Amino acid sequence: MALAQTREPLYIEPVWGDVVMRLCVRALALALMAYPAAAQDWSGAYIGGFGAYEHANREMSVPSIYKVRATPDRLGWGAGGLVGFNWQMNSFLIGAELDLSWSDDEPRMTFPAMLGTQAIHTYTTFDYLATLRWRAGFTFGGTLVYGTAGVAWMHGRSHLMMTEGVGPNWGPAIATDDANAQHWGWVAGAGLEYQLLPALMLRTEWLHYDFGSEAYNYPTTSILTQGAGVVDAVRAAIVARL
Repeated sequence: MALAQTREPLYIEPVWGDVVMRLCVRALALALMAYPAAAQDWSGAYIGGFGAYEHANREMSVPSIYKVRATPDRLGWGAGGLVGFNWQMNSFLIGAELDLSWSDDEPRMTFPAMLGTQAIHTYTTFDYLATLRWRAGFTFGGTLVYGTAGVAWMHGRSHLMMTEGVGPNWGPAIATDDANAQHWGWVAGAGLEYQLLPALMLRTEWLHYDFGSEAYNYPTTSILTQGAGVVDAVRAAIVARL
């Protein structure tokens, strides 16, 4: 009885797969070779978003019937958006930038009365920050190193609670009140920006804000205070050229 002969399956070399793979590799190599030249162009408008880690301090003066005490520093987070424009002259770059951010920085302080057991407790949130700044620096291919300075604005929202008692518990609240103020000041800092793609940049920067003193008038309790603010922020941003 004759046995049926079996054949090995015919193997066809994936020619088209190799061709496509080689074309992809060549296209990637050409893109990488062309990118450094494109990465040197920083001119034009851009927009972006950022997150921030912030350190805040509020200097506060209170009516003379209360003891003067230093306000402890507070740490917080922020987030916001930015828009700007760059002008590049060879490796030198100058630009203007506007940004607005939300913040949860909330310095808190307690001021006991000079006499008696009354005390006031303040919770002041630096809830909105904005800057209009010049930037100037030097480009190194796809990297920008810059300094920045300009004017800054802050909105402060303060909550006051008055208690009757001694610390550390201070007793029950006998009155609460709220006040708002707008502060103007200056801002300065430095940063590093890297072109991830010709139209997409990653940035890290440090900014120091210094705001002048403004009045916080609490209408219900008829308490008037003066407050100034200082904020240091470390930001990470993603920026897209338009």
